[in-house]
Amino acid sequence: MSKRAGVQSATNKQKAEPKIEIDQQYFRHVDQMQRWRNQYDYAQSVENELAELSKLSFEPVDYLSMLEKVPFVEQEIPNYDYLIAEAKEGAENRFVMPMVFRGGGILLGLLALIFGTSAAILWVAGTAIITLFVSIYILLQRREAEIRATIDAAQAEVARRREVIHDFNEKARNEHEETEKKRVAVIEQLLAGEIGSVILKIDVVVSQMDIPLSLQVDVDIYMNVPLIKIWLPGKKIIPEQTCELLPSGRIKFEDKDVRAINKQYVELCAALVMQIAAKIYENVPSFNRGYIEGISRSGLTNDCIISMSFEREALVEICNRAQNGVSALRGLAGMLECDTSLNFLPTQPPVVEEWGAARPQDIRSITVRIEK
Repeated sequence: MSKRAGVQSATNKQKAEPKIEIDQQYFRHVDQMQRWRNQYDYAQSVENELAELSKLSFEPVDYLSMLEKVPFVEQEIPNYDYLIAEAKEGAENRFVMPMVFRGGGILLGLLALIFGTSAAILWVAGTAIITLFVSIYILLQRREAEIRATIDAAQAEVARRREVIHDFNEKARNEHEETEKKRVAVIEQLLAGEIGSVILKIDVVVSQMDIPLSLQVDVDIYMNVPLIKIWLPGKKIIPEQTCELLPSGRIKFEDKDVRAINKQYVELCAALVMQIAAKIYENVPSFNRGYIEGISRSGLTNDCIISMSFEREALVEICNRAQNGVSALRGLAGMLECDTSLNFLPTQPPVVEEWGAARPQDIRSITVRIEK
C-alpha cells in the first residue's frame, strides 16, 4: 500500500513540473512585453519632447494691468455681543437657586404662622420670615452688583478682541501696502528698462523654462540692447534610432539616416534659439532690437552656428505664425548655414551696432543655467 502511494505521488509531481515551467515562461513573456512597452514609451516621449520645442508662440506679460495695486481685504470683525448676553445669563443663573431656597423658606414660615398653635412656633416662624426677607434683599443687591461687574468684564473682553483684530488688520494692511508698493516699483523699473530689474527678471524666467535638456544662456546688455548667447547642446541629444511597436508586442529599432539626424538637430537648435528669445522678450518689455548668437562646442573651439538680429515686432509676428524653428529663423533673416549633409557650418557672430565703442565694464552680463 505504501509503495503504491509513493508511485502515485511521484506521478503527480511529474505532471505538476511542466505546468510550473509553463507558468514561469508565461510570466517571463509578460514581463518582457512590459519592458518593451516601457522602452517604446520612453523613446516616444523623447521624440515628442524634442518636437514640442518647435511649437512657437509669443504671449507677452501684461504689466500694465499689474501696475494697479491690489486692494487690501481686511479680516472681518465678528459680532461679539453674544458674549455679553451669555455672561449676563450666567450671572443671573448663579442666583436662581439661592432665591428659590429663600422663597421656599418664606413659604414654610407663612404656613407655620397660619397653622401654628404654639407661641414659640409663631415667634420662630415670624423671625425666620423677616430674616429671609432681609437675606433676599441683600442677595438682590449682590446679584445686581455681580451682573454689572460681569457685563463690564464681558464688554472689556469684547473690546479687547476687537482691538486685537483691528491691530492685526492694521499690521497686515501696512505689510500689504508695502509689498504692493515694492511690486509696482519693480514693474515700473522693468518697464523703464532699469538694468537691475531686467537682469533679475531674465534670471528668473529663463532658469524656469520647461526645456527637456540642460542649457546655458549668457545675456549681455548695454543701452537696453541685448546680445543673447545660447550654448547649444551637442548632436548626441538626438536619438539615433527610431522605435516602432509591432502588433506582436515586440519593438523594432531602425537606424536613422545621418541626414535625418542632422536635420532634426538643425531644427532643435533653431527652435531653442527662438524659444529663448521669445521667453526673454515676453517678459522684458523694454527690449526692442536684439541679437542672438547660437554657439556650438566642437572640440576645443566654440563656433557660432546661428547668428541673428531682429526687432520686437518681427519676433512677435514670426513666433505666432511660423510652423517650426527653422522657418522662424529664416523669417527673421537669421544666418544658419549647412553643408549638403545638413551639418552646421560656422558663421559670423552678430555685431551689435548700437553698442558702438562700448567699454567692457559698461556692459552688464548674466549667465543663466536651465537644468533638465
